[in-house]
Amino acid sequence: MFGFSLPKLIVLVAIVAAIWWAFNRFGGKKSVENEKADRVRSDEPDAVDMTKCPGCGDFLAPGTKCTRPECPYSE
Repeated sequence: MFGFSLPKLIVLVAIVAAIWWAFNRFGGKKSVENEKADRVRSDEPDAVDMTKCPGCGDFLAPGTKCTRPECPYSE
């Protein structure tokens, strides 16, 4: 009843192959063109170079001031 036989294995392989095909066909992953278009539409940059605060050593985004109260360079 639960033994392995050639017809059962063939049916199992066919089911797995059908699921794999359907997943890839109907949205399993985005195409390269769609990923590039999403990046172009985004207004935010992917990465920002951080600068080290000379007072406390925290890293800050460009154009921002340190917010630590004990830092001499804070606002």
